[in-house]
Amino acid sequence: MKEWIAVGALLDMPENEIIPFSHLSEDYILIRRGDSVSAFVDLCSHQAIKLSEFGEIQQGVLVCHAHGAAFDCHDGRELCFPATEPLQSRPTRITAGQVEVQI
Repeated sequence: MKEWIAVGALLDMPENEIIPFSHLSEDYILIRRGDSVSAFVDLCSHQAIKLSEFGEIQQGVLVCHAHGAAFDCHDGRELCFPATEPLQSRPTRITAGQVEVQI
């Protein structure tokens, strides 16, 4: 059964940075852009490398430095080879200034 978990206040999250968090032994990342936050499983779809360790936001694109795969920060779709699959995303919402992720 999926549940919504609070992961922090929107205003405390830096913009255009990878924000890692864990829940029940699973690792995720958040990316804030203004009043919007996207959540993804913390693994590059190319070779399951942790984006929280090897990723960087460059001009609105999440780049994995292990092999150069790039992903859209909003929806996680792959933008270039070697990635051929999107990132695994999780729904987000903001309730009373708190970011919640459905896991």
